[in-house]
Amino acid sequence: MTVNPKAALLAPVVVLLAACGPTAKAIDPPQPGQPPYALLAGAEDFYVNPDNPAAKWVRTAPPGPRTDAIRTRIATRPAATLIAEPAATAPERVRAVVTAAAAVRKLPILLLDADRAGACADGGARWFGEVARGLRDDRALVVVRGRHCEAGDAAHALAAAAHATVLLDVSDAASPEIAAQRVAASGPDVDGFATDVGGYTPERAALATSRAISRALAASTGKRDYTAVIDSSRNAEPVSGACNPAGARIGSYESLSDDGAPQQLWLTVPGISDGPCGSASSSRAGDFVPDLAAALAQR
Repeated sequence: MTVNPKAALLAPVVVLLAACGPTAKAIDPPQPGQPPYALLAGAEDFYVNPDNPAAKWVRTAPPGPRTDAIRTRIATRPAATLIAEPAATAPERVRAVVTAAAAVRKLPILLLDADRAGACADGGARWFGEVARGLRDDRALVVVRGRHCEAGDAAHALAAAAHATVLLDVSDAASPEIAAQRVAASGPDVDGFATDVGGYTPERAALATSRAISRALAASTGKRDYTAVIDSSRNAEPVSGACNPAGARIGSYESLSDDGAPQQLWLTVPGISDGPCGSASSSRAGDFVPDLAAALAQR
């Protein structure tokens, strides 16, 4: 089996995370050749960004049951921090997040949206290089979203941040085989893939797709240690439509495994609008909509 060279580099952060916080579980020291997904499974304390959109809203919201539900079920849960700033300011934003996470011995999740940053005109290498400059030597789980960027160039640029685990977003792939081709073609600097980013695919179907991609990767590359992550932020219930659909509920915010099964993490902050549609017809894409968040947070 081909061993991802970043696995050993992730080891120190997982040991630290397992030692802090009342809910963290003890894990054995990483063994030589241990795959990245096994190390992530020990990192129960992912970073909660106090400036996530839900938390910022809660700070100024009127007291009441709706605010309490958004605070306890969304704002204080670990989720990816969206990075979509231009190249001039992206390093500063990234640096602020990873430094704050390191200070409390937590693992940050970053969703790098190069398309929204307008960074793909030159393939994206410059923008991702600036992001890597912000990451420096700090640990992070990084999801690359850039449908119009050269994924291989982006991953190679991010390789300068040697302690980051880099996943390619393949949510828009037409089939598991095509997703696997994209991951494999991105080269050795990609550690795995993410699926259903910003989506609503129910857990069982999302797990099946992710496993199919892993099988296709194993068949085409011989590697079985790719890290697979599903965005579980809004997938607890089946829904009709993919743009602020009614009836959606938050999914498991941290379901981790050390046996190669897909990991489930929030790569979207619940309550972020998909655009002027569905249950938030007057909103803009990317807005935090309290009514959406409250509906998602219902039990």
